[in-house]
Formats: sequence, C-alpha cells, structure tokens
Amino acid sequence: MTSPEQTVVDCLCAAPFPQALAIADAALRLLDIPSEELVQLVRRYGGRKRGIRSALRVASYADARSQSGGESIARGVMIQEGFVVPELQVAFPDVLEPWRTFYVDGAWILEDGTKLVWEFDGKDKYTRFAGEHGDAVARMMHERQRESRLTAVCDAVIRFDYRTLMTPGALARLLDAYGVPRVASDGA
Repeated sequence: MTSPEQTVVDCLCAAPFPQALAIADAALRLLDIPSEELVQLVRRYGGRKRGIRSALRVASYADARSQSGGESIARGVMIQEGFVVPELQVAFPDVLEPWRTFYVDGAWILEDGTKLVWEFDGKDKYTRFAGEHGDAVARMMHERQRESRLTAVCDAVIRFDYRTLMTPGALARLLDAYGVPRVASDGA
C-alpha cells in the first residue's frame, strides 16, 4: 500500500497532462498544500520514475482554485494548446444587484482591457442545482440571466463542455475564435 502522496505522484507520472492536472489540483485541496509543496513531493517521491519531468511540469501548474475535474482538464488542454494560462475563479460584479458577485471558472484580462471569461458546463453543475432549486428549467433560466449580467461587465463568455475538451483541436478553435492569446513563442 502506498501513501496518498506517493499515489498522487505515481498518477502524475502516468496520466496525460490534462487529466494529471485534475489530479494535481484535487491533491492540493485534499492535502491542503500549496503548489510549491506539491512540486517538492514530486521530487521526493518521483525519483527517476518514467514521467517525472511531466509530473514536475503538471505540479508547477497545479491550482487549488479549480473547482472541478472538468475545469482542471480544460485548463490542461489550454496549456497544452499554448494558450496563456487563465486566472481562475475571477469575480465580476452583478450590475443588477451590485452587492452580489459572480465568479467565473476562468478569465483572461487582455492588455487593452478586454475581458474574456470561460465557463465549463459539466452536467454535475446542472444536476446539483436542480436538486437544490427544483428543476433543470429553473437552472437554465438562472444561468441565462447570470450570463446576460456577465456580458454587461465582460466582452465574451466562452462556454464549452466535456465533449469539446475531448475532441482534438476543438477547444483551441473555439478559443482562437474569441481571440484568446497564446503564449509568445521564443522562436526556438
């Protein structure tokens, strides 16, 4: 039997980058540690394992603010595709009720002030809300109203689901269509 730390490191060494990032993000929350400590755990328990370089890279991007595996996998695909890493759980004011705040899964605030936000639409979100608030129709209405208020304070709301994440190139095409910046290439 291995310790939770060893198990996490083994998984980070073996899993593809987006799925490994979901494991790393969850590990930060469950172990209640910062990402720097996860990097140290990978070094300590990874030794010369196959996949150790990838595991170290994953650990360097880990972020406990990611609230679901889908959000983490999305960020992993974004990183793999060369997009600028988005800020997570960004707060925006509700223009109708200024004392309220909306949090989005992620956002890019561009140099020119453009605000691009993204939301991962997992079935879990709708199922959970329906159980708490009655039905799926109420959830859909709530989401549409929330999104209309978000568009008053940001330039675009980019929504996608798990199928988009798992279709090669689909998320990249979507983000490119919205003008999400990519990491500058050094020409090497």
